[in-house]
Amino acid sequence: MKTLVTLPSIVEAEVLVSKLKADGIDAEIPDRHTINMGPHLTPVLGGIRVAIPDEDWERASQILRETTPLTEGEMPPKGAVLTTRTRLTSLTLLTVELAGVAVLIYFIVMSFFGKDH
Repeated sequence: MKTLVTLPSIVEAEVLVSKLKADGIDAEIPDRHTINMGPHLTPVLGGIRVAIPDEDWERASQILRETTPLTEGEMPPKGAVLTTRTRLTSLTLLTVELAGVAVLIYFIVMSFFGKDH
């Protein structure tokens, strides 16, 4: 299996996998279970990878070109792995982590000083 494209969301990846499967290509999302268990891990993984069998590369690339709104100047060279241009910034990741820590602290405090105190 070879990574065809890396996408920023599971929804986009699922749509592309459905399109590829409809065209007879055995596409899959290799990190599906990790993403389902921890969606916050998507940036750590670098996005959602859509993988295809090596022998379907040309056909899958053509389908991707037809379904991706890229201009001719934006198309990667033949055989290049496509990646999305959108990435979460370090500040966004820090904000998400701090929010998670705040929620954790809240639950710890509430477990000690809940309704009984």
